[in-house]
Amino acid sequence: MTILLRAATMPSAMAPTFRADDEALLARLEDAMVMEAIWRRQAGPSAPPLPARASGMIALVRQRPGGAAAVARALEGDLGPILALLVPNRTADEPPALLHHEAVHFGRVADILHASDPDASDEARLRSIAAWLALGEERRYLEDLARRAAGNALSAADAEAAGRSAALRVLDDLGQKAREGARERTPEAGRALATLARVQRAAQAAGLVGHAATSIGRRADTMRAGAIAVALAPILDALADAAARDASLAEAPAILARVHATWLWSEKDEQVERFAVDEATTIGWAAYRATGWEPLRALVAPMGPLVDRMADRCEADPRRHLAYAAKCAQFLVFRGECETVDARKWELIERALRVCPTHRNARLIACNLLCERAEVLLGAGALFQASAVVAAEQAITRAAELHPQGRKLEAARRRLVEVRTMRGELRP
Repeated sequence: MTILLRAATMPSAMAPTFRADDEALLARLEDAMVMEAIWRRQAGPSAPPLPARASGMIALVRQRPGGAAAVARALEGDLGPILALLVPNRTADEPPALLHHEAVHFGRVADILHASDPDASDEARLRSIAAWLALGEERRYLEDLARRAAGNALSAADAEAAGRSAALRVLDDLGQKAREGARERTPEAGRALATLARVQRAAQAAGLVGHAATSIGRRADTMRAGAIAVALAPILDALADAAARDASLAEAPAILARVHATWLWSEKDEQVERFAVDEATTIGWAAYRATGWEPLRALVAPMGPLVDRMADRCEADPRRHLAYAAKCAQFLVFRGECETVDARKWELIERALRVCPTHRNARLIACNLLCERAEVLLGAGALFQASAVVAAEQAITRAAELHPQGRKLEAARRRLVEVRTMRGELRP
């Protein structure tokens, strides 16, 4: 895009004299052309035209360090420098009026790209949010903005509150979108939920620190929690209805599969994992006491990935997740009990012990498994393999540490004594 509007390239004798008004008009035309080029680059060639006032953003960019040169480069077809100025690392360094323009501009880009390029739309939305958050710290600008909109009817405090509310409205809109589509888990609601989860990034880009950043993070977290609660509410109702009809074992697997779907929709949110652990562990005991292992297998299948993720959290930060360690461990025990492959069963029980080292059921089952392993090691071949005897003794020692009253422990100890006596290691 090479634009030759000025007569700088004309011979000096032919160059006209520009008045101030002419210079201003030419600058506005150039700003409009650069704004149009940026809009087409970011929003696509088929995007609807921008309002004329949108080019005011370029006029403000000219006033920034390096802005005039970036506009000149854009007029020559190179948009790189001016795009870099429009996406700085810390938007709080910008003048308030430019922040306002950027907030509106990137919001428009996000809306246009919503269907065709969701990832680019999300990035533009975060850029818009960052600009709004930075603008929210410009109290005087917002107060003046509110007064221009409402006249002199507002007090200073009301004008400031109204301006700040306008700056935070973008978050409120995301929260509303997330809640409105949460019950049906719509893709639009999911994207709003995902954007709320990334608001902290926007706060950092806005240059917010301390209480200001914390406050924004909590606001977004509260909105996410509210939307997820809306998504989980019908599942909770379905579980209660099944329990009232004594149909939990028959219907819970399908209902809990909806929890898994909600977890994926929420980008694997911890709130959904806690819900799953709470509800599935309670129903799991009923399935555990039922005849055969199939009711329990059907129950644990859809919940496995959620419990694994929650168990990861418990291992990574035991103090923060202390209330869920025992429940996660019990669910891992349920899964281990369902297993038919000994190696996989042992893997799940050992993980339960890592998540909650004091879990009684996990320690009891681990004790029994270790005793069974010792009995195998102390088979006929142990008479000729010293290493097998040593491994069996180690297994029995650990079994005793985990659960001294284990019902298989005494039998394993007796067998160890018999083998060591036969090997001549002990006197008869």
